[in-house]
Amino acid sequence: MKQLLEKWECFNDLCGHSFLVDKETAKGKHLTCPFCEQNAEAVAHQNPDADLETQLEGCLYPY
Repeated sequence: MKQLLEKWECFNDLCGHSFLVDKETAKGKHLTCPFCEQNAEAVAHQNPDADLETQLEGCLYPY
């Protein structure tokens, strides 16, 4: 199964960080910002037909 990513953003105006999460890992979960622990929401997701290696060019990987 192909790993798909979602971009999540923090609700806290003083933080405003964003982070990537595996779509299956986040499915059905309430995630908080790893930087300030406030509420976060998914704002974008990866196209399942996209080529992740080409898009990221080997420099960015979720953990």
